[in-house]
Amino acid sequence: MSALSISNVISSAWSTFKSNSLELSLTFLSYIILLIFSSVIELMGGLTGNSTISFIASAFCGLTNIILTLGFAKIFIDAARGEKVLIESLFSQFKPKLILHYVIAVIIAGFAISIGFILFIIPGIYLAIRLQFVVYNLIEQENPDFFKAIRSSWNITKHNMLDLIALIVFSVVIAFLGVLSFLIGIFIAIPVTMLISTIAYITIKDNYNPNEIY
Repeated sequence: MSALSISNVISSAWSTFKSNSLELSLTFLSYIILLIFSSVIELMGGLTGNSTISFIASAFCGLTNIILTLGFAKIFIDAARGEKVLIESLFSQFKPKLILHYVIAVIIAGFAISIGFILFIIPGIYLAIRLQFVVYNLIEQENPDFFKAIRSSWNITKHNMLDLIALIVFSVVIAFLGVLSFLIGIFIAIPVTMLISTIAYITIKDNYNPNEIY
């Protein structure tokens, strides 16, 4: 039996967004601006024609993007768990061990999903859904461990596939409508879809019982 209630997740996501609308929208805007700024720095480093400067710029921007991505996810975890939303938390995940295990987890999950898509599209989609919560789990671990994060995402999604697929489809529709709203709506749509994913993760993780028989 699935631990998820689609209507409850969507309702909770919207309620959480309304309570933190300004902070979450500004967080998303800040995240996008910082990623663009990082890309410009990397591009400028490449245009110098100096391989050393280009490498340093690429390494710096790569690290910055990882920290921002982890911080962005952490902010939505905080919001979903009812904690205070702080935009400066975008930079809160500058933790060497977390970054290392994040990179390893992304490589492993990305490789597995890519193989799934190469073999046939459906296995790739299946693996993407089963591994979608790796980053959330990694962030919440006191002692980051990529293997535990991958195993956790795999285990907690096992009996929630249909509901997770439905939530993904719903999120895609919301994001599409946000883009159609002259891009202004995207500052509502993306935070809401992020909250849907985060609340779904928290719901099934907190209710997961490895000994339950289905």
